[in-house]
Amino acid sequence: MGANGEAFLYDAWFTNNNGSRGGAVFNRGLVHLYRSSLTNNSALGGQGGGAYNDFGGALFLQNATVSANMIVSPGPGGSGIFNLEDLRLEFVTIYSNNADGIRIDAGGHFTLENSIVAAHPLGNCTGSGGMFSNGFNIEDADTCGLIESSDLPNTDPLLGVAGSYGGNGLSHAPIPASPAIDSATPDTCIAYDQRNVPRPQGAGCDRGAVEVESGSLAPTPVPATPYGSVSGAVCYPSEGIPPMTLYFQNVDDQSVSSFPHLDGSSGYLVELDPGTYVAFAYPDGMSIGGSYSQAVPCGLSADCTDHSLIPFSVQAGQETAGIDICDWYGGPGDVPEPPGGLSITPTPTVSLPPMARFTMNAFCRKGPGTVYDTATAYEQGREVPLIGRSEPGQPLWWLTDLRCWVSDATVETSGPVDEIPTFPAPPTPTPLAPPQAPARFRISDWVCNEKLYRVTLNWVDQASNEDGYRLYRDGGLIATLPAGSTSYVDMPPRGGVHTYVLEAFNDGGASAQVSLKDQGCQ
Repeated sequence: MGANGEAFLYDAWFTNNNGSRGGAVFNRGLVHLYRSSLTNNSALGGQGGGAYNDFGGALFLQNATVSANMIVSPGPGGSGIFNLEDLRLEFVTIYSNNADGIRIDAGGHFTLENSIVAAHPLGNCTGSGGMFSNGFNIEDADTCGLIESSDLPNTDPLLGVAGSYGGNGLSHAPIPASPAIDSATPDTCIAYDQRNVPRPQGAGCDRGAVEVESGSLAPTPVPATPYGSVSGAVCYPSEGIPPMTLYFQNVDDQSVSSFPHLDGSSGYLVELDPGTYVAFAYPDGMSIGGSYSQAVPCGLSADCTDHSLIPFSVQAGQETAGIDICDWYGGPGDVPEPPGGLSITPTPTVSLPPMARFTMNAFCRKGPGTVYDTATAYEQGREVPLIGRSEPGQPLWWLTDLRCWVSDATVETSGPVDEIPTFPAPPTPTPLAPPQAPARFRISDWVCNEKLYRVTLNWVDQASNEDGYRLYRDGGLIATLPAGSTSYVDMPPRGGVHTYVLEAFNDGGASAQVSLKDQGCQ
């Protein structure tokens, strides 16, 4: 979600996604998730396996499960949620993500209420940000700042395995004797749980995402698939890694699982059913594939002539690492074709955006003309995108992506500038009148002796809109004085008579000048 975006989602299930940061959700705007599930997602960059809430983001989860998400790099990185800004959790279960549950960094903060955080080997809550409890939470350690009397730190929540207990997505239901049952706050109990089951079912609402239904304390879930995970490097024999698809073929039944790899990262992590696989990849629209072959452990040198694929095993609940898809040097037939065959697409014609390159240093103004104030300035050689142009019949000015205007005389344009829409000019600013001239300009004190030559000048400030005063001696500027000034002491050079000129000024110009002469000092 971008910085100005908003999303309010109900009954959403984010599963088996991956990204550099935020396997399922990356947010810089406003995101609310209700009755939703984030499970089995991966952050290849090591932060935010389930969700990454960036600077400027506000992320709110209610009646949600965040479980079995992964980060690739070792160490705490918020394998459930990584937060840098504002995070609020109500009736949420964050359980059994592969590293830490919630990571708060760089001044971020989060509020926890009626929620469960448990089963994280590197800590339920990590980082340096603020952690605030509104009470009625359960944690099986003491890392989340649970200080309210209704909180239960160092308490096993006694949850069942992830399964389909109803609703859209996976969840963890409390088992009999769970301290979550009937123990949530009586004041802010919400009407339904993650599965849209009414709350409460017993004497009170249950903590976490799932409300145990009356008479059914031990539901039989449809068990989640016992996935194993596979990780490794992605290579490509040129600068940068193009968008591609990773394929994992089961050698027993020849079924193929595919995963898009679009972010250009040099690593991957995916989940597969247990079995024996080979791995290969094809860039989008290309017929040359890469693989995990015998040439990879050989070192990919000219002497590595065996390009046969290496089978590897995937076991439930375990990670198979080092499956590096890096051999792009085999011959035709060394890499299996993907399901459905190869789909070669022509290289698309890249449409360049309208651009302007500055041929000189230039101001960017608040409207299309020099009567408008300056917004910013650009240096010669700078290139900027263009989003608009002045109306027909008017001098040609361009509207840049910073929403300010530059003269066509200062730039060279490229790209489809004729397709840029026109924008009306904003109202012309009312010209500012120059200030009134000072009055009674005079020498109020004059000293001339062997040691000192000093001239004290005074005047009456008659203006109410000046930015200041400029004082000249014998045609040269000797002082710029602030608004409201009424005197100046000068130490002129000895010699002949000196002429003093004074004017007030503002953005509208200068006042009429007033002048006087002193008698000189030899």
